[in-house]
Amino acid sequence: PTTEVPGLAGGNAGLKPGSGTDFTAGFFFSRSFVSGLNLTVDYWRINLKNVISTFTAQTILNLCYTGTPNAFCNLVSRNNANGDLNFVQTQQFNANSFKSDGIDFGLTYKRETGWGTFGVKSDTTYVKHEQTNGTEFIGLYNGTPNWRVRSVLTLDWTRGDFDASWTARDTSPLEENFGRG
Repeated sequence: PTTEVPGLAGGNAGLKPGSGTDFTAGFFFSRSFVSGLNLTVDYWRINLKNVISTFTAQTILNLCYTGTPNAFCNLVSRNNANGDLNFVQTQQFNANSFKSDGIDFGLTYKRETGWGTFGVKSDTTYVKHEQTNGTEFIGLYNGTPNWRVRSVLTLDWTRGDFDASWTARDTSPLEENFGRG
């Protein structure tokens, strides 16, 4: 049987403002000898302190019941008479740090023919690291997906007043997070 556990969502008067730094560097390639082709590569890095975050009710329960007493257990309310869950309090909190870096790849190509204009567009993000408080979350699902790779590919065609397009999205696999954070 499935049971629902009520949640209590609210603010947190103890929140501190977050701060951070970022760095980006990129490369753009477009040459006349390959008309219509554009390539981009961008590296990015983000470092945040006191990042404002939240966990789902299930993640809070997982963190509380991993066997180590912690502050997340204070967010779980139980019925003293029978031990049933009353509610799980989900509120925003300051994580110590968030760090992420990766590379974005982009490609566009347009070609005019007697049958119309054909185009290809591809955007891919590769996330090298994504850590909150030193814990790596890449490849995990803990209420929010943390994909290592995300890609979108679009093929399109235009001729006069007619056009058509097809878009596909692909992501790397994820594992369910059972108490890792």
